[in-house]
Amino acid sequence: GDVGDELACGMRDGRVEVAGNAGLFAAASLAGGTVRVRGDVGALAGGCRAGRRFGMTGGVLWVDGRLGPQAGARMRRGLVVAAAAGDALGAGMLGGTLLVRGPVGADVGYGLRRGTLVLAHAPKPLPPTFLDCGRHEFLFLELVVRELRARGLPDPGLGRRHRRLLGCRAVGGKGELLLAAESA
Repeated sequence: GDVGDELACGMRDGRVEVAGNAGLFAAASLAGGTVRVRGDVGALAGGCRAGRRFGMTGGVLWVDGRLGPQAGARMRRGLVVAAAAGDALGAGMLGGTLLVRGPVGADVGYGLRRGTLVLAHAPKPLPPTFLDCGRHEFLFLELVVRELRARGLPDPGLGRRHRRLLGCRAVGGKGELLLAAESA
């Protein structure tokens, strides 16, 4: 069933599976292991808890449903995969990878310094602080799929060809926003 706030918060290894929804700070400060939530998660999933410097620093968070607002905030490493996401996805992200197979909210990548956001659907509007770098094939996405399969998780089905946007240039960011070729 459903669980409350801070699911797998600070977890270093192992596996957690939730048949329902999770509250705030799911997988916040996750350092390793695998967390799968069959429903939705609240705000700041994989993000940074109060008094901490970073959000996730490793591991995998798979969400069959929707990520709440500010998912991946100040994330340092790790992988988050979800069906949809709320506002401010990857805000202040410092590294790691966020993959979203469905729609996302506003302010995607706000303050993104490093890391990768892979989106099946382009956000509306596109963030103005990102620089378009054209379409490319990204072979590292095959490595992501291998890692997910090794953890017993399915292929997110986003392919290799994406439009690359570099940013957030407002903070001198070296992160990237990859938009699936069909939506770009």
